[in-house]
Amino acid sequence: MHEGIIRTYADHVIAIQAYAEKGYSPDVLKIDIDFSGDHETQEQCVEAFKKSMSKVIKGLAEIGISKSAITNDQFAVTPGYRYLYAKDDSDDYRLSDENLYVRKKVPDGYSYESSASCERAYSGNTEEVEKIWQILAGCGDEMSFRLTFDIADREGVRTKSWTLRCPDWSPHVPVGDQGARRGGRRGGVQPDRGGR
Repeated sequence: MHEGIIRTYADHVIAIQAYAEKGYSPDVLKIDIDFSGDHETQEQCVEAFKKSMSKVIKGLAEIGISKSAITNDQFAVTPGYRYLYAKDDSDDYRLSDENLYVRKKVPDGYSYESSASCERAYSGNTEEVEKIWQILAGCGDEMSFRLTFDIADREGVRTKSWTLRCPDWSPHVPVGDQGARRGGRRGGVQPDRGGR
């Protein structure tokens, strides 16, 4: 709990404020994984994804995270293209002094993308987090991952925190013969613009 009193100057009022702070330790570890790669054929993309996903499932199983706990997002394969440029010597451009080129779009392999995620209860054991990091770091070059922390009962935390907050207005103490306003911004020294 913090309290503060701001002294007054002429034609100003005192604003008294108090607020409380409370911290919450995370109790959830979130694991987000992205898969991506480039290959010559669609079949190679599918096989590469299966290989990476299999490594992830096997690795996480070592620390008790089952395959059913892992949510896999949609898998997408898209074609890649490159452009070839050839000089245009047709009669349509015979009056031009510049070299003109025709661009041709040709297929150039395929790329794939997918993602997976899971959550695990977190008790503050950083050694377990380090082990998960090491497992995922060894699952190949066609995947990346993020480990983040969260609170399972966010609504409950908001409800508890709300009871600790101060009102949006602070009582103002009048200075001299002038009346004091109530309301306005929380805290701070505010000029008295006349009483009611």
